[in-house]
Amino acid sequence: MSVTELKAPRPGETFGEKAKRKFKEEPLVPIFTAATTFAMVMAMVKLRSRESRSFNNWLRVRIISQGLAIASIVGGSYYYGQTKSQLEAKAALEQERFLAKAAQERAEFEERLRGAEEAHNEEQKARGIFGMLGAGGKGGLGKKPAEVISAGDAHKAERVAKVEELSTSGEKKQGWWEWMGWKSSSPTNSEKNS
Repeated sequence: MSVTELKAPRPGETFGEKAKRKFKEEPLVPIFTAATTFAMVMAMVKLRSRESRSFNNWLRVRIISQGLAIASIVGGSYYYGQTKSQLEAKAALEQERFLAKAAQERAEFEERLRGAEEAHNEEQKARGIFGMLGAGGKGGLGKKPAEVISAGDAHKAERVAKVEELSTSGEKKQGWWEWMGWKSSSPTNSEKNS
């Protein structure tokens, strides 16, 4: 036994609007219902006027139109039931396609994210190596010369040690040419005073 779903009345819908909507959904039902009503009224009129043959004919017309109304109700219910199940199947298929597309986009996004994370990690490693060698970056001055020596470059280790010595002591800052071991062409404050 199937259970039909009862729809709640639409808010703000008048009786006339509801009748128009129902007529558009199943146009044969109100036509055959009106024909049944008309046949019943005509049968009552013929009964009052004592025309028995005509009365019987109108009762037959009423039975036929009533049967057609019931057939149109059943046919419409079957048709709209099929249409509803088709619409539900179509909606389920669309939902499945949407979910598959979303899963594919998610997988592509995760792949791009993984690639970006790998590139970021490699960049951080490169910054760390350049920082230890004194080529700039955040990690350059914080490394000990022993760590740089283990990398195999004693000359760079001396420069790093000198930079750390100058940065930790409260002495006057010198230019990069003095870090490289060159003499400054301008006299320092101590040379001016003497």
